Amino acid sequence: MIRNSLNRTTDATFLVRVPDQSKDGLPIPFGTGFFVSKDGHFVTAGHVVAGANDPSDIQLTHHARPMEISPIVRNPQLLAASSEVDLALLKFDFAAHANQEWAKGRDCFPFLEVDLDEHEEGTPVYSFGYPLPETRHQDQEYEGGTVLHIATDFICPRVTSAIVSSRWDVLGPIQTPGPSPFYVLDKAFNYGNSGGPIVLEESGKVIAAVVRFQTVKIPQPGGDLRITIPSLYGVASSLKNLETGFRKLGLLT
Repeated sequence: MIRNSLNRTTDATFLVRVPDQSKDGLPIPFGTGFFVSKDGHFVTAGHVVAGANDPSDIQLTHHARPMEISPIVRNPQLLAASSEVDLALLKFDFAAHANQEWAKGRDCFPFLEVDLDEHEEGTPVYSFGYPLPETRHQDQEYEGGTVLHIATDFICPRVTSAIVSSRWDVLGPIQTPGPSPFYVLDKAFNYGNSGGPIVLEESGKVIAAVVRFQTVKIPQPGGDLRITIPSLYGVASSLKNLETGFRKLGLLT
């Protein structure tokens, strides 16, 4: 079932690069994101792009398939960002990139359809993203004292299957009515997956974006010490959190 929509998902999902201020502003891999409209509306985790001093410095590249010509998508507008639900909505201009090799034969960005329905526990989903990226920096000194910072990236595109483990991140003594802003998934996601799409296996539509993993801390006898073990669950922010913005932009039918 995943294979029925996987090509569409990988086409619409990009690696998000944010400038590294310690290395002359070189854009380094920092997370994942995906287009939700042909007009260039793009969703990622809020913390992925929070480190950019200027949103226009954010770049997207695509590495879903080896040896392909990677697009470089630049100069977005930041339309909305929320630290509470950890989502960001950006807008890229397709016309500004139409002369690139990857855009030949296209008239818009590849994108995923959005599903804002609430999905129950046990619903099969999957994600595509760029976990565990590594950037190795090297300073190259030239005659005359000019020093250039050279970055080499190592990218790990990955597909991860999961189910909705819970529609509730945490249940407390006071629970707000209505749908939960987060989904808990039965797979943990690594650094770099943040901002990647959570896609319904059945329809290929996107329902949420990866925002964090849920650590497990085990209390130890004889004090307040707790041991943290590898995370067991991933947490994704529902795109329902962006519904008002989507409707204003005419992205929902």
